[in-house]
Amino acid sequence: MKKTVRYALVACFVIFSVCTAAAQDWQAPRWKSQLLHVPVYSHVYYGNKEARFALATTLSVRNTSAEHPIVLEQVTYVDTDGKAVRNFTEKPVTVPPLGGVRFVVAENDLSGGSGARFIVRWNCTSPVPAPVVEGVMIGTASSQGISFVTGGVVLEGRQ
Repeated sequence: MKKTVRYALVACFVIFSVCTAAAQDWQAPRWKSQLLHVPVYSHVYYGNKEARFALATTLSVRNTSAEHPIVLEQVTYVDTDGKAVRNFTEKPVTVPPLGGVRFVVAENDLSGGSGARFIVRWNCTSPVPAPVVEGVMIGTASSQGISFVTGGVVLEGRQ
């Protein structure tokens, strides 16, 4: 019985050591630039007659690097038909290390349609972990409220 317990303890120690070493070696992929597609919604439909429920939309960009700023070269709001509705970056926007920035489309702005999106292009002089880029939608009417989040999808990138 004592030998069995010892073998079990040794086996647990070995497994724990290997798993810990493997976890310490893991590192998020590093990028110098990415082009992202972030699906967002200016409204959603409900009911049998496709009534519209308007939503305020926030694009949230969070730099995950603790050492390097990232630069947003392009933040474009695109409508359901694929046409650019608004350019949010007339000049590049620098996001400091571990910093964040937001771009808001008002609830009463339905110009994007139900298939809107943001196209985001960012870069950095050094390879960094990819930023967290999300669309946050929220709307209220009477006593009803809705909120949800969408994530960005990488269209292209340079490591």
